Amino acid sequence: MVTVTRLARSMLLLLSAPVAAQSPTRIGVQVQLVADRYRITFGPRVAAVEAALAGKIDTLLSSRIGFLRFAPAKDGDGAAYRLVFTLDRKDRASTGLLQEYGLWARLERPAASPEELYWVTLRPASATSQAIKNEATFLGEVDAKLAHANLSPIVKDLLSKVPITETALPWADPLGWVLPLGSDSLCMKQFTLLTITNELTIGGTSFARRYGASVASLGFSPNAPTPEATPFLRKVFSEPVSLESPTTPLPPDVKTELLNALRTGKVKPTQVYVVDYQYDPNACRLQPVAPGSTPTGGGR
Repeated sequence: MVTVTRLARSMLLLLSAPVAAQSPTRIGVQVQLVADRYRITFGPRVAAVEAALAGKIDTLLSSRIGFLRFAPAKDGDGAAYRLVFTLDRKDRASTGLLQEYGLWARLERPAASPEELYWVTLRPASATSQAIKNEATFLGEVDAKLAHANLSPIVKDLLSKVPITETALPWADPLGWVLPLGSDSLCMKQFTLLTITNELTIGGTSFARRYGASVASLGFSPNAPTPEATPFLRKVFSEPVSLESPTTPLPPDVKTELLNALRTGKVKPTQVYVVDYQYDPNACRLQPVAPGSTPTGGGR
């Protein structure tokens, strides 16, 4: 078994291309005032209010979510992934006078339909008759709402569909994948759950497989590191688990398939997603990305 494991490891590393320094995927943050009463109130200041709100939401996301990078965005800036927050009625189909207004969050990504959820109430229906005050007061009210905002729906229902990286190092002993990112970059605790899409090639046939994975170590350190493994040293290591029940080990038949691909073929990770994020505020200190910047490297 030792010989097979060493052979698998050698083949695996030969098939793995060198990995440049990376940072997590960038997400553009944009705000749109859709509700007429807000657009009428702020008039020529609508764009300025939208930009101020985008900055506030960007700061909130950047301070509490580490597996992606957020920055205010504008139309036409080329951002592949975008979170668009629209200030609108909760019930968009209603024509009644008493309306609740809040922020919707919409994920836009390449080659996929947008996905949206209602996130934060800014003004309940019972307050509809109250006038919208000046810009500073309105932004202060938003600050108070965001201070207690629940980010879980955005993380689990939207951001779980954004790949944090499109490469990883599959490893045979112990079985799993090493991300090209460290915990200082991801602010991630152990037991964070991932899904990893792989292209497997066995006997000349290639096919895609998705695996569940649980973060098992925040400092990958093999006994005999090789030059190919060097970019992954001290990075996040995850071990395979069942997709259906992440608290249970990989089913034997699925594990055998993966090991066979490692021994006799090829395993090429193509996308890594975070599906249950365990945030570690002590792992790193997050700061918002400056507009127009392109972060590189492991941390921020």
